[in-house]
Amino acid sequence: QEKYFGDILRIAIGKRDGPYILKISGGDDPSYWSDRPLPDIPRPAARSIHHVAIQKKGEVFSIFFNGKRIYTAMAGTVSLSHLPETIFLTLGTGSTDISAGRYVLITDLKLTQY
Repeated sequence: QEKYFGDILRIAIGKRDGPYILKISGGDDPSYWSDRPLPDIPRPAARSIHHVAIQKKGEVFSIFFNGKRIYTAMAGTVSLSHLPETIFLTLGTGSTDISAGRYVLITDLKLTQY
């Protein structure tokens, strides 16, 4: 069984180092939303397709993993009003090696405003 270390996917809303960051872990550590562990996200299986979504309605963030809502949290009105309308994606396995098949690939990116 292959072992992956580090964050596979990191999505930051507003600022790269801001308060609203989703980290999907590829190792034994749990995934996180804003420094809160997300125990309901299973460790992503290698060579599998996974769907990750962040939904923001008003001051409520919901996080979905493979079509299942796994976390909902309120955001602070003041902190949201000061964030730029920017999304940062960071990919990596911590030990990326394309020839060995250790890498992350995004094939679809959908941004929807409603």
